[in-house]
Amino acid sequence: ALSVSGRQLYGAVHDVTELTGTSSYTGKTQINNDAILRVANPGPGDNVNIGTGHLEFNSTFSSSYGDQPAILETSGVIDRTIGNDPLALVKQIYWANSGGFAAYGGDLTVTLTRKDGLIQPLTWGNGNNGFRGKMLHMGSPNATHAVTMTNDIELDNTRRIWTYDNPALTTDVTIFSGNISQVGSNRNLIKTGTGILWLSSSNNSYKGITEIT
Repeated sequence: ALSVSGRQLYGAVHDVTELTGTSSYTGKTQINNDAILRVANPGPGDNVNIGTGHLEFNSTFSSSYGDQPAILETSGVIDRTIGNDPLALVKQIYWANSGGFAAYGGDLTVTLTRKDGLIQPLTWGNGNNGFRGKMLHMGSPNATHAVTMTNDIELDNTRRIWTYDNPALTTDVTIFSGNISQVGSNRNLIKTGTGILWLSSSNNSYKGITEIT
């Protein structure tokens, strides 16, 4: 297994761990508070050249340090099933806490599959078919290209996307290309951070407030 953590220095450049070779370990890969895992040698298909266990995001909010991102930086395609079953025969991804993705070295496309095998839609608060209600971290201070989340997403409560920016570039945008809808009524979406977030679908149908903080 591989677990990476940052130094939790508020306002500092977040710590980066970079994997440049071919990884063959079999345990899970966990990204913790204030840490960026960069995979600079993506492979074919699901390109995350990390262990065969599930990828786990595990960033928690601290009132002392503010938000502490847990981010996977890479390029190409991420195509994983939501879950954390150590016996699963497919590559999995799991939100123990907050976390997300940034594009480094090229564009990154993320398409996730629900535990029941369907792609659409993801329900944000669902543990098997969504993000377990956790905040999504998108982009990074080092990102070079666009990261695109392609899934349709259902808001089942007020949910937050925290976008990070590389101030030296204008190409490091976050795109949600699927339809954002809602379960119930008046579900809100909060966008926090300095990075650009583009909700590119013309069919977004949630009825709540879109708040930029």
